[in-house]
Parts: sequence; C-alpha cells; structure tokens
Amino acid sequence: MQNIELRLATLAKLVTANSESVEQRLGDEMARVEQVLLNCTDYDELVNALKTIAVLAPKFHAAVLPLLTRFVESVPHRMLTIDREPIQESRLRYRSPGHLIREAIEATTPVRYLHTVALVDFLLALSRSSDTEVAGKARRAFESLVEFDLNVFFGEHGLGAQPQIEIVARLAQLEDDVLVANADLFLSGLRRVLAASMEGHTWTYKSVTISRGSVTSDWGVAPLRTAAIALLKRMYPLSEAIRHRKSVLSTLDEAMRRERPAVDEPTAAMFERDALEVLVFVEGLVATEALPLVQSIEHQTYWNYYHAATPNIAAATLKIRDALERHAEYQIYKQLIGFEGIFGRWEDLRRSEAAWDYTDEKRREFARQFVTEINDTNEPQWRARILKFSETRSDDLAMFPVYYDFLELLGQRRPRLAIELLTAHEETMGPFQIALMAGLWVGAQSDEVAAIAQRWIAAGTHLIALAKSLIKGGERRLGMLSALIGKGSALNNHDVIVHAMGTAARLHGAGVVAAKGVFMHGLRELAKRRNAEWARAVWFNRDFK
Repeated sequence: MQNIELRLATLAKLVTANSESVEQRLGDEMARVEQVLLNCTDYDELVNALKTIAVLAPKFHAAVLPLLTRFVESVPHRMLTIDREPIQESRLRYRSPGHLIREAIEATTPVRYLHTVALVDFLLALSRSSDTEVAGKARRAFESLVEFDLNVFFGEHGLGAQPQIEIVARLAQLEDDVLVANADLFLSGLRRVLAASMEGHTWTYKSVTISRGSVTSDWGVAPLRTAAIALLKRMYPLSEAIRHRKSVLSTLDEAMRRERPAVDEPTAAMFERDALEVLVFVEGLVATEALPLVQSIEHQTYWNYYHAATPNIAAATLKIRDALERHAEYQIYKQLIGFEGIFGRWEDLRRSEAAWDYTDEKRREFARQFVTEINDTNEPQWRARILKFSETRSDDLAMFPVYYDFLELLGQRRPRLAIELLTAHEETMGPFQIALMAGLWVGAQSDEVAAIAQRWIAAGTHLIALAKSLIKGGERRLGMLSALIGKGSALNNHDVIVHAMGTAARLHGAGVVAAKGVFMHGLRELAKRRNAEWARAVWFNRDFK
C-alpha cells in the first residue's frame, strides 16, 4: 500500500511538470495502466490501475472515459484473482467486479467537467446495471454531476451553468423510450437543475465549510431553466402511468420555487417567467387528465397560490382553481376520494386557518346523498364512475375513509350493483372489497353474498378481505369465520387465521359472546404451529378481552 501511495504522489507531481522526459514517462505509465485495465485479472493490480488513471487524468483526459468504458464492459467476464489464485466465492462479496466498477466511477471525477456529455452516457449505462450497488453509485454520481456546485459555478474557472446546459441538451437528444425507461433518474437530475439555490463545500484536514448562495438569472441559468422545463413538458405525455405523470408534475413544481427576495430584477423576472410557463401548461391538463392527477394539480396549485411571489403568479393559479371548479366529475371525486383535495375558498384559506374546518363528516353527507341519488336510470353512469374512482391507488388505504363509507352504504342500498362490482370487477375493486362486503352483509342480499363468500373460501381467494368484512356479519356468520380459520390452516396461511381471530375479538367486544369460540379455534390452530403472531395483531386491540 505504501508503494502505491508513494507512486501516486510522485505521478501527481509529474503531471504538473513540463518536460519531454516527463511526458515520455507519463505516456509509458498510461500505456501500462491501459494494458492492466484491459487484460489483467489480479484484483489489487486493477484497483491500483484505477487509482493511477485518476491521477493521470489531467494529462490524458480525452482517453480516460473511453478506456474506463471498455474496462467496465469487460471486467464482469474475467475470472478475478489474488496472488494468481481465483478469488474464493466467500471473498467475492468484498472483491468483486462490482467493486472495481464502482472504483471506475470514482476515477471519472477529474474529468467530470471536461467531458460532461460523455460522462453522462457512461453513467447512464451503469445506472441500468443489475448490480444494485453499481447502479446506485452511478445514479449518485449523475445527481452530483448535474447539481449546482457553488465552487464550480463561481470558482477559479467559473463554469456557471455550462455543465448543466450540456447535460440537459444531451437528455433532450435521447429517444422517447429512453426518457421513459430512465425517467426516475432524469427527473431527479432535472429537480436539481431547477433548484433555486446552490451549495459549495470547502475541505481542510480538520474542518468543512459549507457555503450557500442563490441562483441568479445570469451565467447561463435562464436558458438552462427554459430548456429543462421544455424537456419536462415533452416527457409528461410519454407514459400514461399515473406515477410517471405525477413525478413529472412534481419536478415541474420545482420551477415554482424561488429564494426570497430575488437577488435582482432579472432573476425575479426569470422566476416569474418560469412559474407562469408551468402554470399555463398545468391549466391545459385540468379538463382532460385522469382524476388522481387532477387532484395532485389542485393540491400543488393551491400551495403555489399560497406562496405566490407576484400578482401575476397568483392570478394564474386562480385560473387553474376556476377550471377545477368547472370540472363537475372532479368535484364528485374530490368529495369521495379527496385525500389531497382543497376544500373551501382559496382566498379564505390563505387568510385564516379557521377556514380549513371542512370535516370528513361534511364529505360523508355528500356520500350519503350520492347513494340516495342512484337509481335504475343513472346506475350505468355511477357504475362507470365507481370503477374509474376505484382505480385510484394509495400506499395507505386509510386515505379513503369517506369512499369506504360510500361503498358500504352502496352495498346496503344497491346490493345488485355492489355484487356486480364485487364479482365482475375483482381486480379494480380489490382494495375496496371489504367496504362492499361489509355493506352487503347487512343488506337484503346477504344470503347471496354468503354464497359468493363460500366460493371464495373453497377457492382460497380474498380470504383476508372476507375475514375483515365479517365484522358486519354478526353472530349469524360465525360459522363462516370459523371456516376461514379452517381454510387458513389447510393453506398454512397464518395471516388469514390472525385476521379472523381479530374479527372474532372485535365481535366479542361488541357483545357477541359466541365469538370467543371462534377466537379459541384460531388460537389452537396457531398453537399447533408454535406461532404467536396473533398477539401483535390482537393483544393490544381495545376489543380484545
């Protein structure tokens, strides 16, 4: 280790020297490193060669990325060795081709602002690696490359936004399918491009100094932001996936952020220009976009109105608000789904926290009214509406309490429609089966629903949803709850047993004394398997006695 460190220190000094003999020696060293990287199998030699090329990079910068590209493409196919012996399987965890490729990414640092576009291509290829650590390293390197660095922006050579301009221009050259396939990475980079501030870090052996500054409209920033917004607007329609479009909208929202107060008038004008560009684009989406996206638009736009820096920006956000209010279908969706919806007059909400007093109970009143209004004539319209609304997904189903109540009431009042939704549209209605079943158990078609439930038990499908729904089945359906435990036992599915026990505990807490027998049935089945998972799910439940 000492020999290589001494060698690297010597080469670092020689790189700055200027003589024919030094040029020759450095050329010979570069040739040697190239041969090692392309042909060698010894792990330690390869690591040392990667460290060496990083030191030689200022002198041979044009050759670095082509050489490293060839290296990362070839090294996974080599049988790596240590002391001329193949590396044992147990040691590959620490000395693998992936480790060498990550070292190669590190070795590109000296040329990152000399060959920025080539480095983007290099990192993009590695970001798709099946080795998650390599892919992660490449992603972080890309994000670091595209991020503003105060010391690079205003430093000794003062590059300004030139590296970012080159990166965005390169991304704009890519085909649509490449933009979609790498959208997460590119959007992460574009958020950094649209940042309103930048940082710089200065290191010494005993401290680090963090400096922070505002983005200004000069040094190439204004045209860079224009190009970034144009690229985002192009990316938006490339995929119909809700997640993709939400991510693009979120990234565009970065263009709405600014430092206050703006550094100067041109910078203030730039931020207003970009905000208005984004808001005009978003306004055009309201009438035609999927309802979950319209909800996101409302949420983002209100907060842009709340933080609007100029009257023009505030006026543009209110135009979007007015378009939302004219969207009749969205107004129904907002009452039923609305976990991001804005309720109330925006001007009042901005002035007073008291204006936010729009409770779920008010929304439940709308939900009950909607169910009452469903009849044989408009039922097809409501069927289509429910199916569309039920396509909304969330990581937390607790985000839908009003919609759950609506569907449960629908099960009671319109059981035929609820049964059709439950059986003919299983995939769409999957997350909402419990609500529909809970309503159906107390409706006029409960025996027909019981037949459906028996088929599910026989097929071993939707068992957990069924177990949870039986809280509304009462004492009459305890036999079915016990049958679920039996099926869970036959399938060795402990989750089904635990959820059935949880329902039994809640029923017992509500006064259904016989539910204790069902609970004990589940307890005995889990005891046979030496499984105590029920305790975490049931023990702290207030209904468990």
